[in-house]
Amino acid sequence: MAIKRLFYKDDIKIVPGNIKDLLKNPLSLAIWFMDDGNGHKRNPYLRLSTYAFKEAGNKLLQTCLRENFLLDAKIFHDNKGFYLCFLKDNALKLYKLIKPFIIPCMEYKFIKVNSITP
Repeated sequence: MAIKRLFYKDDIKIVPGNIKDLLKNPLSLAIWFMDDGNGHKRNPYLRLSTYAFKEAGNKLLQTCLRENFLLDAKIFHDNKGFYLCFLKDNALKLYKLIKPFIIPCMEYKFIKVNSITP
């Protein structure tokens, strides 16, 4: 119940201000990606579906990923809302970081990223 209070304010999903203290290790990042992440079928980029969060929340997540994991996530917007995207080099960097924790049935999310040669 305590975790839910961190991520919800008045029944609206939010990114807590202390997200940098909560999202600190590759395992937690891998779990998040396996749940809310996906890869593009034709292009080597990865995306985290962060549609539930407003732009400010996505900016907090972007900063957290940069400071805690040295990942450069871009914020994009479509008809569903805002989401985070890792373009080619950062997609590969993210994959290498979380690969040890990815369960086999989730490897399909990384098909195009696997084809990138550094």
